[in-house]
Amino acid sequence: DSAKQVEVNNKYRDFAMSTTGTKESFIVENEKVKVSVSGKGGQIERVELKDYHRSGKKENLVLFDQDSTRFALLINAYDRSSLFYTDEFYFKRIKQTTNSIVLRLETSIPGSYIEYSYSLKPGEYTVSSEIRFVGMQNIISQTEDQLQLHWSMLYPGQEKYIVKEKEAATIYFKHDINDPDYINPVKDEEKELNEADIKWICFKQQFFNSTIIADKVFNKAGSFIKSTSRPNSENIVKSATAELGIPYTHQTNEKFAFTFYFGPNHYNTLEKQNISLEKIIPTGWSVFSYINKWLVIPLFNWLGNLNMGVVILILTIIVKIVLLPIAYKTYMSGARMRVLKPETDALTAKFEKNADPMKKQQEQMALYRKAGVNPLSGCLPLLLQFPILIALFNFVPAAIELRQQGFLW
Repeated sequence: DSAKQVEVNNKYRDFAMSTTGTKESFIVENEKVKVSVSGKGGQIERVELKDYHRSGKKENLVLFDQDSTRFALLINAYDRSSLFYTDEFYFKRIKQTTNSIVLRLETSIPGSYIEYSYSLKPGEYTVSSEIRFVGMQNIISQTEDQLQLHWSMLYPGQEKYIVKEKEAATIYFKHDINDPDYINPVKDEEKELNEADIKWICFKQQFFNSTIIADKVFNKAGSFIKSTSRPNSENIVKSATAELGIPYTHQTNEKFAFTFYFGPNHYNTLEKQNISLEKIIPTGWSVFSYINKWLVIPLFNWLGNLNMGVVILILTIIVKIVLLPIAYKTYMSGARMRVLKPETDALTAKFEKNADPMKKQQEQMALYRKAGVNPLSGCLPLLLQFPILIALFNFVPAAIELRQQGFLW
């Protein structure tokens, strides 16, 4: 035992005192979210969403559990002579309320520690978080200008059909200067994020997501994401990993602030974050996107208390009303075409196979103009309906409003 203790002391030095302890879990919650924080590593190890349930279950939906996630800071200490992760240590609870907690990784040096804090705002899916470094300037290697934050997760199956979940699950990311982008969900991929500093990383599932958002930015150096499929698993959708750089300037007291979002892929809820997080929801390209944003999503929000089958019927009626003037013109044009049929038949009989087809077409178009008929008008309503149908095709499979909803029964 003494030999083992000597080995621990040599490896961890000032951190050795925190290698032993009792593994505890602490609960912070609000009306929307219940979060379990582990004393081992000071990490969020479990998240429950109170307003949602897994398919066929009555319990709160579990976004992820302790056996399927890891959140740890890589410490490069003592001028690179020691390298270890914070989840190797036991944190001490310093302060806790119903919706907030502060945990501290202490060292043997008085006034020297790393502190994690988590705070839930009332009625929101966000967890305001902070990592503080106090008196660590002589412990963390002087050559380091950043620390690496590791965050990984196994997406658990939440829905009735896990095949659909596997098709939708991926990782989104946003550089500080660009629009959000993502890894192709249908293949395994590892992507370096060295183009620019990073604002957020989103572990996206079919209807829910777990996102880490920097108050400022994560450093681009050494940052990457990795998505790995689990084709043979009946319970796990996908594996996701992110490595992110956290700036460190060797001050006596400094902090890195960030926020977690643990919640549904609900357009308006994500839009309120004001970081383009709503773009993880597929609304389609260009004009298709505007149809969803200006018609479908507002309608779902307005009629959210009704049966979704009724909402879809109302949406169909609205689309038909919008297209009614064009449909009326199409009907009238079709009626005129029917009236003109004897005359068009006479033209066909007049011009035999060997006759000039150009002259026949000219006389036919003259007849149409005289009667005020557009032969292409029958196609126009179909063409105008296509953008709406394509927009719905993109959005409806991902709409949280339709999750676990019946039609009229």
